Amino acid sequence: MTNKPFVSVVIPTRNRSHLLRHTVNSLKIQTFKDFEVIVCDNSDSEGEDAAENKQLIENLADSRFHYIRPEKYLNMPDNWEFAYQTAKGEYIAYLSDRSVLYPSTLWHLHTAASSNAFDIINWGEDIYIPIDEYGKSCKGYIQESGIMPEKAKRYNPRQQLQRCYRINLGEYAERRCFFRGKICFGAYSKELINTIKSHIGRVFWPLSCDYTSRFLALYFAETAIDLGIRLSMQIDTDLSNGKRCGRDPNYNLKIIKELDPSFSLQQAPLQGLYYSGFNTFYTDYLNMKNRFFPAADDVVLNLKAIILIAQEELKSREGEIPEDQQNILKNYLSKITYLDKFWWSIRKKIKSYEFSVLLKKLSFTDFVIKILRNLLKISKLSKYNFFFNAWLENKHKEYTSYRKYSLSLISRRYFDSIEEAIYAADSQNNELNYANIKKVEVK
Repeated sequence: MTNKPFVSVVIPTRNRSHLLRHTVNSLKIQTFKDFEVIVCDNSDSEGEDAAENKQLIENLADSRFHYIRPEKYLNMPDNWEFAYQTAKGEYIAYLSDRSVLYPSTLWHLHTAASSNAFDIINWGEDIYIPIDEYGKSCKGYIQESGIMPEKAKRYNPRQQLQRCYRINLGEYAERRCFFRGKICFGAYSKELINTIKSHIGRVFWPLSCDYTSRFLALYFAETAIDLGIRLSMQIDTDLSNGKRCGRDPNYNLKIIKELDPSFSLQQAPLQGLYYSGFNTFYTDYLNMKNRFFPAADDVVLNLKAIILIAQEELKSREGEIPEDQQNILKNYLSKITYLDKFWWSIRKKIKSYEFSVLLKKLSFTDFVIKILRNLLKISKLSKYNFFFNAWLENKHKEYTSYRKYSLSLISRRYFDSIEEAIYAADSQNNELNYANIKKVEVK
């Protein structure tokens, strides 16, 4: 590795040493070697996690892995901001301490950046359900995510930002768009990081680091690419703040106050409604726009969509909903017309069937291709149309692999260790070779 590595992988961590070891191990087995790792430990000083994390990095005896620790406890946005200050890489990637990279992830990142110096590079992520979270090997299975592999595609950062604010059904239901623009599902160029800092002063802001940095990155970036495949895996743990906030709105409110003591529920799109996690997420988008770019007229928040999604959230809540929260939602629902509700329900049904319809479409397409191939074989045309025959052969292989990939995701696959799971998922990606960076499609 050179003094200036290609990529700096930053791992902010707090009180999750049993998961951090899997994250670090996934970086040890990367096929691409020109990287550095910065573990920024914000764990409680009185617990055992800090000592275990430090020992983990020291035992590696690898100069690419660095351990740093703030002098005092920092809230999440401040810790994320502190974590990258010593990063030397041309690109900076953030990795949760409950996520792991696939062996070829950094190779894909380097290949994409070598073809074009993108400001933002993104990939998708799988979910790993652990059966024994605290066990050494972390047995479990990969949960189907509903995202089909695609060839790598450029996307317009500003248009993606607009889509985030519009919250049309595709943006709400299409998981692929969830990853675009987020540094925890990819990397930002150091140049983009410096641009954001020069204009705004910092990259990560309360409440949610991944959402506030996403807004700024999509606003300032000029080029971006979605690699089209999933290259990381998140361990589904009950220690996740996001999961705990989703289950307990009061815990959600507590965390918000810790992240930003000045926060008021009147800042949320649906003022006062904290029983909707979606509403609190979009508080970040609303605040970032109002604070830094109030004149950005092309970025407009879709309040109706937030109201309808909040209604769905409250319906799914277990237990009694406080009366004040019900009344707040009722007040906002009075602004929604019957036509709004009708179209929203229709679009939801369309999206819910999208995955199964796609599989059926793949079966039919594969069937048609097989017929055409057989017709060419028994006819004289194949002698004079070599290129068409070659194209059919290629399409047949492509759809066969595509369908095999889809079906393998639907069935749960159990693994004796998380390392076995990431090798299996990475092998599947390489078999498909959908991230053909050198032939990037423009979208």
